[in-house]
Amino acid sequence: MSFETDEVGRDIIEKARQLFNEHGVEAVNMHQIAKKAGIGQGTLYRRFPNKGALCMSVLDSQFEQFKSNTMRDLTEKAAQPVVIRLSAFIQSLLFFALELREYIRPILSAICADEKHNQDWFLAEPYTFMHATVSGLLEEAAAAGQLRPQILPTIAASLLISSFSPELMAHFAEQGYSKEFISEQYRVTFIEPLFVEAR
Repeated sequence: MSFETDEVGRDIIEKARQLFNEHGVEAVNMHQIAKKAGIGQGTLYRRFPNKGALCMSVLDSQFEQFKSNTMRDLTEKAAQPVVIRLSAFIQSLLFFALELREYIRPILSAICADEKHNQDWFLAEPYTFMHATVSGLLEEAAAAGQLRPQILPTIAASLLISSFSPELMAHFAEQGYSKEFISEQYRVTFIEPLFVEAR
């Protein structure tokens, strides 16, 4: 049984989620999480080697819900032009990134600190799901002659997804931009220019 699904693991994740919601992710340390969960720090670190790993587990359920909602939405809109479906997906992704941006920094810090795993983000399920979705939509558009011929779907997908950095999301929030305004800017700046004729 994995630590994420056993009773102690679920309790740690729930207590961490409560602390993060109450104080913010950056303000909470592993000692506080262990104390809230009523366990020793050794027990916590055996299950979660760093706060980034714990944040990833806390985000798992939110990501699964995001993924489920996204796939349902894309299926329901299957008859619509690719540019509309891609814009809707990027808007959903943007809203998700803005809502949960505090979790991303410790996750990326933990990955980057571990030299042998510094490529993990590009192999992790959130990235592979986002990349497959965006590149799949762009490949569909290319096959239909809707994508500009110089656009390579896999590269364009990587560039677009990589723009959702926690620093950029935090900056946008600090500037007071609404998520709707940012979404519209993504559409007119990064999405529509990919297409021969955006409708």
